Amino acid sequence: MRLTTGNLKGGVGKSTSAVFLACGLARTGRTLLIDADPQGSVLSWSEQAEDFPCTVIAWATRDLAKRVADVADDYAHVVIDTGPQNEPLLRQALAVTDQLLIPVSPTLMDAGRLGPTFDLVEDVAAFRSIDARVLLTKVRPTRSAREAREGLEAQGLPLMASEVRLREAYATAVDTVPTDLNEYGGVLAELQTAAVAR
Repeated sequence: MRLTTGNLKGGVGKSTSAVFLACGLARTGRTLLIDADPQGSVLSWSEQAEDFPCTVIAWATRDLAKRVADVADDYAHVVIDTGPQNEPLLRQALAVTDQLLIPVSPTLMDAGRLGPTFDLVEDVAAFRSIDARVLLTKVRPTRSAREAREGLEAQGLPLMASEVRLREAYATAVDTVPTDLNEYGGVLAELQTAAVAR
């Protein structure tokens, strides 16, 4: 699998998603997790966790695509975590991955700010096919969360059936190796099914 987690909007769970999915993929093959966010959250997480199962490299660089292309064949899976408001790095990541997971909080404000990310996907799609999917994260059982899902569906956006609830288990997993993928197990299965269908 070649996967990017990205959204030009910040604070939506990109790094948590990248770590959980990479740790899940590492159970089936050698996995490279690339921290392409200048904040370095994923690298820091991996350094604090004992026996982290992935190779982690911090590459928030303008030549990200070239660097990944040079090493990707040595790994069964590559996951790239990109930071917010960094269109050049997200574009570089999409040049070397097949799938884009777009985490978004289920608020009307966050859902309404997906436009720039999908504009970038359309630009890249002119020369490379990208399977982009929206993942609702930090979901609580509220009316606004239901309305956000309905609003995204009404826009015809590629919304995943899986979603990730707002749970203490994700907050306390930081700086550890997640042993229970929780909802990310379903997310990973859905992404793998999509990858096989491509």
